[in-house]
Amino acid sequence: MLSSLTCQEFFDILKAIFVRCILVTHALMAVWRVTVSYNNNLYWILACILVLLFAESCYTIIRRRGKEYQRFMPAFLFYLSTLLSCIWLLELDKTEKYLLGQAELLDKQINSSQDLRIPAPSLTPNTWIMFVEEMFPYLVLLSRWILPRGKVNRKELVELLFAFIGIGGDIMEYLSLLGEEAVRPNRRLCYVVLAIWSLSVLQFTVTVTVIHQPKRQRNIHVVIDSMELVLHKKQQKFWYEVLAIVLTLLMQDIPFLIVRVYIMISCNIVNYSLIFFTSKNAMIISLLIYKLLIVCGSYYLSDDEDENGEVFGQPAQKKEGQQSPP
Repeated sequence: MLSSLTCQEFFDILKAIFVRCILVTHALMAVWRVTVSYNNNLYWILACILVLLFAESCYTIIRRRGKEYQRFMPAFLFYLSTLLSCIWLLELDKTEKYLLGQAELLDKQINSSQDLRIPAPSLTPNTWIMFVEEMFPYLVLLSRWILPRGKVNRKELVELLFAFIGIGGDIMEYLSLLGEEAVRPNRRLCYVVLAIWSLSVLQFTVTVTVIHQPKRQRNIHVVIDSMELVLHKKQQKFWYEVLAIVLTLLMQDIPFLIVRVYIMISCNIVNYSLIFFTSKNAMIISLLIYKLLIVCGSYYLSDDEDENGEVFGQPAQKKEGQQSPP
């Protein structure tokens, strides 16, 4: 196999292996923190999800030679499935300790495990939880940057990374709602916050949220025989844009807005951060709906014209003073 690999394919495989090693290390760290928090090594069973990541890695390396999928990232899905399970358990453990009046232990105890000793810095449990939670957006961003682009061009990759930065910042600030004194004692509200947060995190597994900028073409004569192909590509691009907008609305901004408004009203919490991000979600929802209307309008009202105003199936109009070739 190695003898048949090109230099580019060899480096793609190295990148794929390196990224997956980073993700597995972070996921195992999260599982370890769960075993320490609950003082039960049976929670190592959560690492079984990483077996699927190992299988996916073998398939990607052997069959696809390190090339990732264009629209979906199975490696991120398996990694996030493990991580989300651990974060749920860690946050619910914090809630139980808070209700039992043991919240101060999270800031005073130094981590130890009786059955399994792992060399680690002497950090408080709260610091470890923050480290596990806040590291994953950076790891996802770095991993997506390092991984082979596949069919995603450089411009789309940069747009995707910028989108990941925005998504990561918003969802991590949203998770900080659990730190509010009026939210932490409410188990049901904690479940709701974690459930919606988990849904938003799954955005990292798809790349459809990248903004598709159409490439401008100059004076292209569309042949009548290829009209169906052109219309098919236009329809495909339209549905990608609609899907990207709908996913962003349903997986992040609308649920975040509802939860934040509910917390402000029911828990009587009003602070600068909550007001700012609630207003931000409302503004983004308005802009996304406006964009959706523009996309739908431009698609259905100009079916017979392409982006440069040229009619499908007809040659481009000659500019004034331009002579036709002999």
